[in-house]
Amino acid sequence: MKTAFSYQLSAFSFQLATLLLGYTAVLSGQTVVNGGRTQVGPWDASGATYTIPAKRGVTAQLPTTCIQGAEYFATDATAGQNIYLCSATNIWTQQTSTFLQLGAGAAVRTVTSKLQDLVHVKDFGATGNGVTDDSAAFIAALASGAEEVRADDGTYLVNSVITLAKGQKIYFGVGTHTLGGIRFSDSLTDQTGTGKIECAGSGVTTLMLKNGANQDLISQTNFAVLTGTNSLYGLFRGEIRGCTINGNKANQTGTSYGIRLYGHGLEMTDVFVQEAYSDGIYTEWGLDSTFATPYMDLEGYFTGIRSAFNNGNGWTFRGPHDSDFVELVLYQNGGWGMQVQTSSTYNGNGHLSNINAFLNTLGGVYSNSSLDGSQILATTVSGWGMLIDTGAGSHNVSASEFSGPVGIEVRAPSQIISGNVVNTTTAGLRLNGGSGNFTLQMFNNTGYQVDFANEVGPSVITANSADAVPGTMFHNTPSQSDFVFFDFGGSAGNRYTSLPVQTVHVAGWAPQFPQSNSVMAVINDTTQTGSLSASNLTLSNSAQVGSSAFANLGSGANGAILYCSDCTQTNACAAGGSGAMAMYVNGAWSCAAGAGGSYTFLNNLTNTAGTIDFTPLDSTVMNAVDDFLPSSDQTGKIGQLGWGISPIASGCLGYSATTGQANHPGMFYLNSGTTANGGCSMTLSDALAGAEYPVNNLGTGGAWSYWETQAIFETDPSNGVASAKYVFGFSDNNGAYHPAGGNEIAIRYDSAGGGCPSNESTTNWVYEVIVTGTKTCYNSGLAVAPATWYHMRIYSSTQGSIQFQINSAYLGSIAAAPTATLAPQFMNLTALSGTEQNLYVDWWAMKIQGLVR
Repeated sequence: MKTAFSYQLSAFSFQLATLLLGYTAVLSGQTVVNGGRTQVGPWDASGATYTIPAKRGVTAQLPTTCIQGAEYFATDATAGQNIYLCSATNIWTQQTSTFLQLGAGAAVRTVTSKLQDLVHVKDFGATGNGVTDDSAAFIAALASGAEEVRADDGTYLVNSVITLAKGQKIYFGVGTHTLGGIRFSDSLTDQTGTGKIECAGSGVTTLMLKNGANQDLISQTNFAVLTGTNSLYGLFRGEIRGCTINGNKANQTGTSYGIRLYGHGLEMTDVFVQEAYSDGIYTEWGLDSTFATPYMDLEGYFTGIRSAFNNGNGWTFRGPHDSDFVELVLYQNGGWGMQVQTSSTYNGNGHLSNINAFLNTLGGVYSNSSLDGSQILATTVSGWGMLIDTGAGSHNVSASEFSGPVGIEVRAPSQIISGNVVNTTTAGLRLNGGSGNFTLQMFNNTGYQVDFANEVGPSVITANSADAVPGTMFHNTPSQSDFVFFDFGGSAGNRYTSLPVQTVHVAGWAPQFPQSNSVMAVINDTTQTGSLSASNLTLSNSAQVGSSAFANLGSGANGAILYCSDCTQTNACAAGGSGAMAMYVNGAWSCAAGAGGSYTFLNNLTNTAGTIDFTPLDSTVMNAVDDFLPSSDQTGKIGQLGWGISPIASGCLGYSATTGQANHPGMFYLNSGTTANGGCSMTLSDALAGAEYPVNNLGTGGAWSYWETQAIFETDPSNGVASAKYVFGFSDNNGAYHPAGGNEIAIRYDSAGGGCPSNESTTNWVYEVIVTGTKTCYNSGLAVAPATWYHMRIYSSTQGSIQFQINSAYLGSIAAAPTATLAPQFMNLTALSGTEQNLYVDWWAMKIQGLVR
């Protein structure tokens, strides 16, 4: 039974068929396109223009013109490669499952190739649940040829050792991943061995060695073949970034390193190596680096590395040589924090900056190679802070600190070391077959300050030791060619010098200083006594070795020398005459060859036997000399003698080092702050004891024949000098500017006026001497300009008269001088509230000549 709907549908079908039948002649030899997609019959599309979304046809029928973005479907093309894209005006590009990056010059790639740039281990069936062994998935992913394999989005258990292909990168995401080991692919013949291991960050990603692996967590395929061979090859430009490497030492029973590599161009950044059964890190490379092209001649770059809690060394470094180390922390390792070694097959040397090696069992840093660097903190409780071993090259280390039973031990010559030596119990500095130039601040050392265990010399030692324990100054015998400058705090009975001084050969300062030919000076300390003993001693002229009249010569020890004021140069010493030198030889005083012995002594102490030559000592060479370029130690003190900064009137924002400029390589500045009449005082002080050690009596009656001081500094380059107050010279008060009743010798500038009764100036440099509050001034005539360097000189060759110079000119003299105790000083203040003033300092020096004991 037909419904009304059925009759209607039949009628529609009949009408459609009639319509199509009626157009048969029109469609002959042409194509009807339904929506631009459905081909009904043949159609020639060559030369056609169109507005529909796409056309179809065979490849030969591609239109000659097209608009960028249009598509054409080629029916005769390989399946899956039918689409042609108009990639530029009138240019068709077949889309063979391709990828085209945006931007000019981009090349067409297959989609498959693009996707293989980054392969995920889950593409090969990894679970990432931390329980299932995903070794097969990792091995397959790495074997796929992908440039990068990712292992994020999960935690992975990989019991097998996995190997990166040359140039391949593997990335581990957040979490702890347990591994049997990772190996870089290296090379025995060229520089193609390279690869990269990268993690999400050392604080969030840990690569842990599986239980019982007993092998290195990260190494390379041919390490065992390369080590010890002096090969030029191996791993080249291998990188490790952002990982914690955990050796799981509690669950290992055999040799197992956190990282062990042979090669160069190595880079590690943000890596924490811990809990290794052996060393945390071991790197090695050969001695040479001769390659065809300079870009291949890379060494190693290591930044932000920590190595701790390993059974062996934190880092055994045997190469690559000339590497850079920045921000290393090496602590609580069972061996050395860092052991740097060289031999006939490997060479570990490099440049260190900001290295902290502490609480390692054997010591902080060991080297039989050569290093340079700064800010090295090397401390231990059971070994050496730093040990420079036999055969080592030169080391140049500054601004560092060493602590341990032995702070620094040197067994090789030509070392340059400056810094702090603290809390040692056996020796602060031990010279045991080594020598060098040492500038040290020594504090809280209960053992010997310096142990000349087996010193070969020559050495220059400048040390400041605060409150050293009596009897701990020196041990064993220094070299005759040494220059030893000491400033020891504490009581007079334990103080060897009051200032660093030039040299006098003395010996026999028992018990702290044994008989030797070392260079030693004792200034203004009559409590020290001892006998002079030397096999070849040279004294400069005018030395007073002792004086007596003939009647009072008495008896003496063989070799004793005295000046006999009323003896003559005859065979026997006799009363009467102009005076002669007498030496006690074989039980008698002798003034010439003959009766008493075989020596003839003339007024200039010349030994005619030719075995010992004496030259009269000129007291003017007994000098106190010091200078500094701006620098600061780890206590914040400035210069070799440790200048300190103090505020004046609640001012002073402190000091800061700043970039040098032409002719002024080292600079820092004092910032006055903004408090009216407030600012900074920089005063000579003891860097570690925290006490001032001023100079005694630069006026009339001082124990000197000549003194001077010089400084180079720059006025404020930013804020002008309209509200500035500057002082350079000496003062007996570092906490106040022009204190009532105070004493001062200075060159100063005061924009508000300094209160001189005459010759005052608010625009020029003023030479000023204050004696118990009374001011005497001299106007230099030189106006103070901002942003200007000045070379200041203050000196006295006649006691009671002070001379001044600026820039080798503007001479001035003041016939007054305080007899007080004064400290070298710079002051920088502001006269106005809210206005900062800066004083830039480049250099300071002082010399005192003709010191009298």
